[in-house]
Amino acid sequence: MGAVVLWRRQGGTAIVALALLPIAGAALVWALGQPVFNQRNMLPVVPFLAILVAAAPLALPRRLVNPVAVVGIAAAIAGAAFAQITLGRIEYDHVADALVQEGWTVDDPILVDLPRAKTSARIAVAWYLPGHPTFARAPRVEHKCSRLFVVGHSSVLGPWLARHSGDVEAVRELTSFDHPSRGRENGRIVIARLRSFTDLPGELFYVRARTIPCLRAS
Repeated sequence: MGAVVLWRRQGGTAIVALALLPIAGAALVWALGQPVFNQRNMLPVVPFLAILVAAAPLALPRRLVNPVAVVGIAAAIAGAAFAQITLGRIEYDHVADALVQEGWTVDDPILVDLPRAKTSARIAVAWYLPGHPTFARAPRVEHKCSRLFVVGHSSVLGPWLARHSGDVEAVRELTSFDHPSRGRENGRIVIARLRSFTDLPGELFYVRARTIPCLRAS
């Protein structure tokens, strides 16, 4: 409806094109067998789609425009509030608390095997650790660390812990959620203190500006 309204107005065709053509193009590419688009690829069209939605009440009789607009705004606010209330997010502050409670210090490396490991470890988890340290990525080298801390998803870390129970010193678990915009539960986040992580995948981090002798290649 909003597209029809703006299409008939001078200058409105550009807004309609910017809102709908990228979506049509993405759908065509997808239909041709190249599913290369996701929600983030379509973010630039959102402002133009919002303009189409806002223009839709103009197609109604004048006396209905204001009431419909008010109802629409109220529904949008209620929907956004509901989404925020029911949205699940990974509690990175609790991950940091668990690491500290299990004895992590700035001299201990952390192996992270989570989606978006670089940002979740270097920004989110690090922010809640004492002193808000900055993490740097370390190469996976021969190590001589007496203890190693791991933060990973239960789907990978759980079976590894079961196979290497002799290397496990402590384990804690928290609820894991998928992409922040969806917020659905998808298993558990496992925080563990280990003696070794020989064949465990993930990104290895240490506190920047600290020298960690046990991570040096032999």
